[in-house]
Amino acid sequence: MDMLAIKDKKTTIAADVKTKTRRTHYDDTGVNQKHFELYQQFSRNHNVDFYIFFVDRVLGKIYGNRLAVLERPCWHQGIKYPRVEPVKYGRDAGVLIRYWPMCAMEEFAKISKATGEAIRQYEQRNYGEPKKVAQEFFDFNLEPVYAR
Repeated sequence: MDMLAIKDKKTTIAADVKTKTRRTHYDDTGVNQKHFELYQQFSRNHNVDFYIFFVDRVLGKIYGNRLAVLERPCWHQGIKYPRVEPVKYGRDAGVLIRYWPMCAMEEFAKISKATGEAIRQYEQRNYGEPKKVAQEFFDFNLEPVYAR
């Protein structure tokens, strides 16, 4: 979990932020199944909504949703979601990933092209490049989509 937020001393949410683009050949995105299980357990144990936010440099957006919403069963483009599949190639071959359709995501903010390029180094898909700690970068020069 990356953050815990409390609003008006009444509403608490927990969230994890992923610097991850949607999949190239499918209209979805996801997280490691083991991480998902930890998020779900935390949400149940502490009776808080858990959000997953995806910072997607390709789409230039930050999107996500509550686990409760993402976990609603649905069909999208002939595929049943949520969906769990193993990674097929690379260093994470065999690791299970839980996927949700992009239509289940809510957009929270847009990111500039410069910000998108700057966060490229934090993506899991950059296997050949060393990862950096995300806190070294984020200046949050975001353009809000709408006021919350």
